[in-house]
Amino acid sequence: MKVCNLNQDFYKVIQEDRIPQHHIFMTNPPYSSDHVPRCLEFCRKSMKPCLLLLPNWVAKKPYFFEMFQQRMEDIFFIAPVQRYTYIMPPDLVPESRKPAWVGEDGKTSPFQSSWYVIVPPELGPAKIYDRLESDMKKTGPFDCVLARKLQAVKWKLKKVGSREMPKPMDHWSRAASLMSRDMQRKSGRKLPSIGGWLLLLQSLFANVGAGCEYLKNLRPIRQESKVPVQPPSFQSDGFSEQVTELLELITPSEASERVAKELAAYTESIIQEMLPGALVEGFANADILRGTAFGVAVPEIDLVVNADPECLERQLQGRLAKGGVHKTRMDARKMQKSAIRACTDLLVAAGGFKFRRSAFRCEEPKVTLMGPSTMSVSGQGIPVDFSVNCATPGCHAALVSACGGMDARSRGLILLVRRWSKDRGVCHVARGHLSPYGWTLLAIFYLQALS
Repeated sequence: MKVCNLNQDFYKVIQEDRIPQHHIFMTNPPYSSDHVPRCLEFCRKSMKPCLLLLPNWVAKKPYFFEMFQQRMEDIFFIAPVQRYTYIMPPDLVPESRKPAWVGEDGKTSPFQSSWYVIVPPELGPAKIYDRLESDMKKTGPFDCVLARKLQAVKWKLKKVGSREMPKPMDHWSRAASLMSRDMQRKSGRKLPSIGGWLLLLQSLFANVGAGCEYLKNLRPIRQESKVPVQPPSFQSDGFSEQVTELLELITPSEASERVAKELAAYTESIIQEMLPGALVEGFANADILRGTAFGVAVPEIDLVVNADPECLERQLQGRLAKGGVHKTRMDARKMQKSAIRACTDLLVAAGGFKFRRSAFRCEEPKVTLMGPSTMSVSGQGIPVDFSVNCATPGCHAALVSACGGMDARSRGLILLVRRWSKDRGVCHVARGHLSPYGWTLLAIFYLQALS
């Protein structure tokens, strides 16, 4: 791996179109004047991966939001547990002009900094992030955290800040250690272990040398389902009797409805601390007390917060302003997403929920959470889809109820189709499949065409 680090005016190099051929752009730009916006603008236009060491407050600036509002899914963060210490050059800043917070040795740590990793969409940012996250989980805690959002960086830093970081001992950590030692030997200065992970990330990017085929075809880490698909066993022999038996197993039971209502009431008590007057509805789409394959990927419980839009705007105005979204630019969808993020923060921090994934590119944004284990009969968290002012769960419940009133068999067919699509793994919207609600509409359309 070769490094090009010349003492020259980089902006002049850009202007004259003399940028050297490279696989990855890595820098720690000056934070004064307009250096940060100019550097970010270069990275936005670049078709190469970029690693930028920047203060965390940069992500809250309006110019950052304006540049990357359409590419937030292409960015993730690597942050050190202990703040970086910066050294102010004595030959550039005279003693008389040195700020009060700078020590006698020229060292200062005025703010938390993170590595902003910006990946071109065609290289698969999600695959790279998942690969790094998987490797870091296998090798144990490090002196750095990895997160998709800056808010998650704060959570993770707070979580690991008081822990004693054990030394990793497997092959990945040994590789990082060897790279760090080699870098230290060549440069003559100490490199923290987070540098090893940055080097591994650079090595991962370096494999794109000829056409980026490696990263494009990067296979996800295979993980077995907690509840793999198993063929059902029946007491009955005839097909019709077996269908009836299966329906008895998957139809939402009274216990499932009760758990959904209890989860909704518990969530409502927490959400009302931030959104007074908000109501939470719980919908059970199947028997949640029986584990199924892809249970976390496609939860069977929907929790929907119903809140007045004016109340949402009033309560979330401060949060939106911090994110660089001005009042004149807010629309219903941005408000909905911001409300989901704020509610998720509160439920994770105060309610015992665990965040699993977000789906903000869907027609109706939502997040998947794991409910508190104390509210589950099995002692394990119940996966739920959480949304704000979302109409789909209510429409689904009304449609199923109306169809059941016209023909009692329709409800059973809808449940069977949803269960089939879930067990076959063909109802994941993120993969381009029909949603469970879409499969419900398809079953209803079939009944309409049949009649």
